[in-house]
Amino acid sequence: MLEKLTDREKFLIIGGIIFLVLLLFFTVLGKIIGIRSELSDDISSSRSNSIKLDTIINKYNYFKSIKSADAEDKSVVYGKLDKILIRYGLKDRTQLNESETEIQKEFKKLTIESKMKAVKLNDVFKFMYDIEINKELNSRIDYFTFTKVIGKEEYDIVMKISSYSRIKK
Repeated sequence: MLEKLTDREKFLIIGGIIFLVLLLFFTVLGKIIGIRSELSDDISSSRSNSIKLDTIINKYNYFKSIKSADAEDKSVVYGKLDKILIRYGLKDRTQLNESETEIQKEFKKLTIESKMKAVKLNDVFKFMYDIEINKELNSRIDYFTFTKVIGKEEYDIVMKISSYSRIKK
């Protein structure tokens, strides 16, 4: 069939076939690269979604556990907190500030901001362990930061301790 064509016609037909094959090849290659990038985006977003889901589940379990817990009055929370602070010698170096917020008109969140000046980190970790793990206080630590005091093995600590209770109707 190509024998009857001139050299110019053969060149155009072979060039057209090569052009169509290359066009098909690059179209398929572009599709594959697009699908691959979408898949990597989906994987990265699913990782972040799983982290968000995990934090939501942890918060749900925490709020579920406090629904059944006894509501603690502000004075009870401060009494227990003072007891733990005195146990580790942190009471005289601690300044406490409080704020209350309402959550879904059903719960009251008492946030106590604790600023500790020049304390040993070991004592602070024991304090945090008693709150978070031993549950001596129906609270949790929401925020924690520390800076080292220059020239000493002591630290300035800022932490926020949140306690939740049901609003009595």
